[in-house]
Amino acid sequence: LMALALLAAPADPWPDGGPFRFVNAHPLHALFLDTPVLDANLPRHGTFDARLQQTNTWASSNNLTLYPAGFAFIGPRPPGTPRRRLDPVALAAEVSAGASRDGVFVADTETTRLDLIYTQPFGDRWGLELDVPVVGHVGGVFDSTVDNFHAWFGYPNANRPATPRNLTQIFFARGTESRFYGGPFEPTFGDVVLRATHAPLRETAEHCAFAVSVAVKAPTGPASRFVGSGSWDYGLASSVRRTFGAVRVYATLGHAWHGRWKGFPNTPVKGTWDFHAGTTWRFAPHWAFDTTITRQEHALGDALPGSLGRAAWLIGGNVRHTLSRRLTFEFGLLENITEFNNTYDAGLLTALRWSP
Repeated sequence: LMALALLAAPADPWPDGGPFRFVNAHPLHALFLDTPVLDANLPRHGTFDARLQQTNTWASSNNLTLYPAGFAFIGPRPPGTPRRRLDPVALAAEVSAGASRDGVFVADTETTRLDLIYTQPFGDRWGLELDVPVVGHVGGVFDSTVDNFHAWFGYPNANRPATPRNLTQIFFARGTESRFYGGPFEPTFGDVVLRATHAPLRETAEHCAFAVSVAVKAPTGPASRFVGSGSWDYGLASSVRRTFGAVRVYATLGHAWHGRWKGFPNTPVKGTWDFHAGTTWRFAPHWAFDTTITRQEHALGDALPGSLGRAAWLIGGNVRHTLSRRLTFEFGLLENITEFNNTYDAGLLTALRWSP
C-alpha cells in the first residue's frame, strides 16, 4: 500500500475526513505511545474529534500456569464449580520467589476510552494536534458474546471459560515488582499526546501527499490504574496519502522512544515500530467505508519475550456518514488478527468530527 500510494494518479477533491483511526487498548500496550494512522494532508480548518472506543480484552502471559496461583486461576475446574478470581497477592509472592526474570501478566477487562482530539492547521504545511484521552477499565458485558463468537467460528478461547465473566482483573509482576487493579470503574484522564506535523507535499494530480510528524506523550494519567506509564514518551512518523477515483489510500510508519514504567524501575522498556495502512471507499456522495490494518510492537517485549515479543496485527472497519458540511459520524468494528497476548479481542468505536 505504501508503494501504491506513491504512484501518480488524478486526485479527487474530497472533504477532509481522514483514515479510520483507533487505539490498541490492551491495558499494557496503551500505557505507552504509539502512532495512529495519520492523514498526510492537513485539514484546511481546525477540527475536533470525539472518538469513543469500547474494547474487550482477555490475555495472559504464556508462563502464567507455571505458578500455582496462575494455574488455580485458569487451570481446569470440575464441572459445576464456580469460576475462580485471580489471587494477585499469592501470584505476586510466587513470582517474587521464582528464579525466572520473565514477567507475568493477566489482562481481563473491558476498556472504555474516549479520545478528544483537536487539530489546528497553520496554513497548508504545518499543524498541531492535541489528543486528550479519558480511560477507564470496567468489568463490562461482552465476555459471553466473545465466548459465543469464538465457539461459533471454532476459534480458541484461550482459557476464557475458566475465568469469571464481566470483571476487571489486570495484573503485572516481574521479580519483586507487581501491580494489580480490580476496579472500580473510574474514568480518568490518561496520558496526553501533543503532535506537530509538517506536510511539505499536499496531494495534487501529480503527486501524493507526504508528511512527517513528531509527538510527545506527557505522564498525566495514573500509572497505578493502568491508565498511564508515568513517564515521557517521544515519537517520529511519516505518512503518505493518494487518491484513486473513489478510493483513497493511507500509510503511516512510526517509531516511539519510551521512558520507564513508573513503579517498575527494573522492567526493561524498548523502543517500538508501528505500521498502519488504510483505505477509504466513497460509495455514495455522503457515505464512505474505511478499513485500517496495523502492525504494532510492544514496549514490554523484552520484559516478556515469550508473550509480548512478537508484533501484533489488528484490523478495523467502519461506515462514515457526512451529516453536514461541518459534522461527520462514524461507527466501526475492531478485531485482532494475531497474537492474542498483546491485543484486545474485539471492540466497537463511534466517533463524531466537527469542523468549526
